[in-house]
Amino acid sequence: MPDRKGTARIHGEGSASPEGDEVFEALVLRYLDRATTSAEDRALEAELVRDPARRAAFVRLSRQHGELHEMLSAGMRQVAVESAFTRGALSPQE
Repeated sequence: MPDRKGTARIHGEGSASPEGDEVFEALVLRYLDRATTSAEDRALEAELVRDPARRAAFVRLSRQHGELHEMLSAGMRQVAVESAFTRGALSPQE
């Protein structure tokens, strides 16, 4: 859970500063990883309602998060297939 100072920055005190942006982006990434508390969820929702630029940043981060997940998932599937070939569990005909 963020400290009071960090929460204040999220709500606008430092929203125009790089530090405030970093705090906001860290909260969004925690949210996308399903690692936020109920209080953090409410703070994030309030910030998204309040600030159109933050909404745009949320969309950008959400898309990047999804694309990264897809790339890593595809990469892990490829590694699993290559590993199966190496171990002899699959033959090239399969």
